[in-house]
Amino acid sequence: MNWPHKRSTYARQLGLSIVLTVLFVASSPLAYGAKNPDVWRLEQKEDSVGSIVLYISHDAVKAVSQQWGYQIVAKAPSWTVHCFRPAEKTEWTGDLDHFSGCMLSSPVEGGTLNAEQLKGYDTGTYQGLKYRSFAFNKHSHSVLYGAEDIDVAPRCAEFVSRLYDLPYLGKIPIYRRRVKVQDLRSINKDGTWLDMGLSDDKRAGLVVEFVTNSWKKVPYRAEDFDWPRGYKKLLNASHVAFSKNQKEDINSVLSEIGFASSAGRGQTKSGANQNKNSPAKNK
Repeated sequence: MNWPHKRSTYARQLGLSIVLTVLFVASSPLAYGAKNPDVWRLEQKEDSVGSIVLYISHDAVKAVSQQWGYQIVAKAPSWTVHCFRPAEKTEWTGDLDHFSGCMLSSPVEGGTLNAEQLKGYDTGTYQGLKYRSFAFNKHSHSVLYGAEDIDVAPRCAEFVSRLYDLPYLGKIPIYRRRVKVQDLRSINKDGTWLDMGLSDDKRAGLVVEFVTNSWKKVPYRAEDFDWPRGYKKLLNASHVAFSKNQKEDINSVLSEIGFASSAGRGQTKSGANQNKNSPAKNK
């Protein structure tokens, strides 16, 4: 008489077992690898960040700067950004919501997302990748390409956009050109240019700022998206992005540039100020 009740109970238990098994398998590293059978390896170059090799799976991304020697990893579920330098065993970590590539070159830059609002328009092929172009309007010469072939989680695409300080597309950016004018903020009151050398971009017209030079697919390996343990924690991403020698070289260049700029405004090579109206003379 109780058989229907027992069968119902057995069915519920069996159903629960199946659900738990599915959840366990889905959360295992094997399942993660099955969801990410391939990794996209892109060699890119952006004016501010320089040459970067990106390794992209659906839920993880790694950026490797062969030029400067640092690496950055972010992945689901936390999307914590780990920027580390293997040669010096140093690391900076931060939330993706407060990260941007600008932080790699300056300790005072904030981690904001580029707020430009672009609309999707034409499609095409660039370097063998299908793309959709994004711009302010259909007739704009300034465009940003987002890859249609590369299927990623929204946060993965957001990381890449933040790294290059590009507008968020929901896709992996692969190319950008913009119409630019000269940066008048670099002009002195007397009309001469301040030669800061390292970052001022005096180009004008249609400028290509970001390119993907090559790409290929490589097998997924979970360890490729891991980060080292036991590294020394630093407070700023820029302290990790530049090695000690690179910092010294940059400081040396800046000192020479500053000296040259001052000399051009009335100092001799020995540093003696020849300008009677200079602030130092009037102290």
